[in-house]
Amino acid sequence: MANRIALIKYGRSITGDKLASLDKGPVVSDTYHLIQKSSRAKREHQLKWDEFISERQTHVLRLVKTPEFGHLSVRERAILDQAFKTISEIPPHLLSSWTHDHCPEWKDPKGSSTAIDPAEILKIESKSGAEIAEIKEEVESLNALDALLNR
Repeated sequence: MANRIALIKYGRSITGDKLASLDKGPVVSDTYHLIQKSSRAKREHQLKWDEFISERQTHVLRLVKTPEFGHLSVRERAILDQAFKTISEIPPHLLSSWTHDHCPEWKDPKGSSTAIDPAEILKIESKSGAEIAEIKEEVESLNALDALLNR
């Protein structure tokens, strides 16, 4: 939810992660793989995740150690707070149907998963073609820079 809000408000997500539709709703792909302890998760990311986040217990995750938030901007922290407040007010057994109703970019993958194009979210939120193209170009530039720095 936080990545979706950030994308709509500021043209980019907080995590830079890819979005996908799963049966129960939209997910942030890399984060989903970390929660699932999937082999798709990068080992170094899984080790860092495990340092701060508990094993999933009945669909609940808990912080086991407080991370530093200094690298997050004030607006990113505000978005995270907003998303947490929204999600926390939804009874857990209704969360899946809530995302189906409130995230129109979600499409039923019928037992699989399908990528969610961020441009689809921006279109749904009435961003113009020019705005979407500008956002896409900026994200591609940031991704190229990130790839260059993380070789």
